[in-house]
Amino acid sequence: MTLGILKLEADKAFRRRGAWLLLAFAAALVGLVEYLMLREQAPARHYALTLLLSREAAQSLGIFAAAILGAWTAQEYGWRTLALLFSRGTPRGAWLLARWLAMLGSLALVVAMPFGVSLTVLSFYAGGWPAQLQADGARIAATVLQTAVAGLPYLDLALFLAVVGRSVAAALGGVLGYALVLEVVIVQFWPEVGRYLPASLGEAWLSGGAGLGAELAGVVGYALAFVVLSWAVLRRQDLGG
Repeated sequence: MTLGILKLEADKAFRRRGAWLLLAFAAALVGLVEYLMLREQAPARHYALTLLLSREAAQSLGIFAAAILGAWTAQEYGWRTLALLFSRGTPRGAWLLARWLAMLGSLALVVAMPFGVSLTVLSFYAGGWPAQLQADGARIAATVLQTAVAGLPYLDLALFLAVVGRSVAAALGGVLGYALVLEVVIVQFWPEVGRYLPASLGEAWLSGGAGLGAELAGVVGYALAFVVLSWAVLRRQDLGG
């Protein structure tokens, strides 16, 4: 993979004005919820609740970010960007890897944002940074990384749906429909099946201390499967017409 295609995809991901506006809106929403929560709870619970809110917000926003990133990828087909790019000799595999890395960087930023915003609001509300941060800094950083890893199946599903469906509706509706409806229904009514789905595997992995284990293997397995399927479709895809 040339650095040129990676830089191109990174520029697309991080120079979108709309993306930064969405991130700013989400940050304002997280900050407002954090402030209202602090007003209603005893000071002794503020730090623990802040971390809980940060993780839950990161998981939810990660799903929406994956759907939006998939939709933006699907737009490349409508704009015929990919047809032009590949006709100029850019390897399809190089583009797919570069796009995935750019999407991964965007997801990591979205997942990290609630932690930074919530802890900042807490510091202003309490008149200083919590003393626990000095001991918990590394653990919080690890939680951010682990939450991002747990969101990989949704990110890679978005990439797969964008490549297969070639439409914004397929990527956006597919990811949100699966994560917010189908997966919830299966977990609720068929728990013996639901425990093998990404949501349950990710939650079990994070709740268990996020060490190496079967749950992490399942999360990574889903993510790799969707990337491989995306490549299998893309490499044979006819972009003419």
